[in-house]
Amino acid sequence: VKPNSFAATENPAVTTATNDQFAKLMAAKVPFLDLRDVRTKTAFPVSNVVPLELHDLISGACSEILPKDKNAKMVVFGSSVQRGVNGYNALAQMGYRNVMVAEEAAVLEMK
Repeated sequence: VKPNSFAATENPAVTTATNDQFAKLMAAKVPFLDLRDVRTKTAFPVSNVVPLELHDLISGACSEILPKDKNAKMVVFGSSVQRGVNGYNALAQMGYRNVMVAEEAAVLEMK
């Protein structure tokens, strides 16, 4: 079991998980929010994810498609850990409290 390499010490508020835990979350239909740019999404497609633009998440423009339950589990990932953390921070500002950040490589390994 390889842990998600994003260290909690980099942002202590970010929840980390192992690849096995991410796979279980995906199997349980927990939303994985794909914040990668369009070119990366096209080059490395992942099924069963919600494609979003980071700016739509930050601005709140996509709030209608997010779970109404602020305790709902969600996983965000981007082409860089920082992009995922930016998504995490936007969701936290909207009141979501059960969000994890995954590395793109960890999600690509599950497909």
